[in-house]
Amino acid sequence: MADQQLEDNKLPVREWLRKHYIQAKIKSKAICRHCSKKIFYKRYNYFYLLHHLTNIHSEVLTEEQKRGENVDWVWDYFIPKENKKARCNLCNRFVDFKLLYNLDLHLHIHRLT
Repeated sequence: MADQQLEDNKLPVREWLRKHYIQAKIKSKAICRHCSKKIFYKRYNYFYLLHHLTNIHSEVLTEEQKRGENVDWVWDYFIPKENKKARCNLCNRFVDFKLLYNLDLHLHIHRLT
């Protein structure tokens, strides 16, 4: 049951990265599904999650995923365009993403945050 409770918690990262981790009971830690190592992370900074996979379990990632661009969960709903703009996959609206928070805020419209 405790394992199921951990599984139900979702990390705020892209789906392809999330599937490799389980949210630990401590909010800022994730557990690697491949080796059970606990990895520390901060909001808007998921470098260590990707770094661990790239260096220890690189065979589970595509070349594109190894580059580590746009790993925050909001990028599951946007396509980056020129001039720091991104197009929403749900409504096709363009949103400025100089701050990632703007994308998060836009997703409130779609009731995703």
